[in-house]
Amino acid sequence: MIAWVIHILELIAGIFGVGVGIWRLPDAASALEVVTPTAVGLVGLLAFVRHFLFHESDAKRLEWESIRPEFQYEVGFANLAFALVAFLAYFGGWSVAAQVAVVLGYGLYLLQAALLHTWQSMHGGRRLPRLLQSALPALAFSLLMIYLAVEAMIQADSSLR
Repeated sequence: MIAWVIHILELIAGIFGVGVGIWRLPDAASALEVVTPTAVGLVGLLAFVRHFLFHESDAKRLEWESIRPEFQYEVGFANLAFALVAFLAYFGGWSVAAQVAVVLGYGLYLLQAALLHTWQSMHGGRRLPRLLQSALPALAFSLLMIYLAVEAMIQADSSLR
């Protein structure tokens, strides 16, 4: 139950961050001022709490129950790493290019997880509920994060050199 509550909080923070970020484009710096601390920082921190501290509840929510929580811990630590770098970038006043890298990295990380969730929902039981509850929201969120990062990179006239 607690994993569902945390997941809902993640959705709220993510939708807020991405929504305001898109609304603020084409001003890349302004968009990332919201996306970096919310859609990466807060979402990543909440995901860490859900995967690490409440791993049993989260495993039940995802139907990935196991007696060994190391996978949940590993996913939690990855989310925490992105959250900490996002907070450092935001509160440290890092450049737009640095924030683009943080948002793009997290978006790509989440895209891979979303593709895994999509594959699992197509090859397991409860296909449609899993697809609607887990795979499609994660896929949409990750693609919007990638879009925001690329758009911010273009608007800020950054390059990949």
